[in-house]
Amino acid sequence: MLCTNCNGDIPAGSRPWAKTCSKKCSRERAFKVYREMNPPTGLATATVGAIAELAVAADLMGRGYEVFRALSPSCSCDLALNIDGRLIRVEVRTGYLTKGGRLTYPRPKSDDGRNDIYAVRTKDGAITYIPTIEGEKK
Repeated sequence: MLCTNCNGDIPAGSRPWAKTCSKKCSRERAFKVYREMNPPTGLATATVGAIAELAVAADLMGRGYEVFRALSPSCSCDLALNIDGRLIRVEVRTGYLTKGGRLTYPRPKSDDGRNDIYAVRTKDGAITYIPTIEGEKK
């Protein structure tokens, strides 16, 4: 079987479902797929992230939540919600839908334990909360 990135041979003994010959090719292929789904906008990635954070904050405020935004880019979460006296940490990610319609977004190991909710904003402006936030606050 051939690598879908470099057309080299996939080593014998690899997982039977492997599509690439190495971790390097796997990362390169993932980046190519991401770029196909999300062509560059000309905006800096930090700007795209800030736009997503503001869009999520506006959405949550529109649902009736108290929303707080981090002042430093190195804070442990992007937004915080006050829900019934509890502080809920929100990490905002920019994601995309695969050709099959599956939502994909980065989830680095460094995020483990740092948030309670992911808010994923796609290029079309749709926001998905994981786990789900239902409707408006009562």
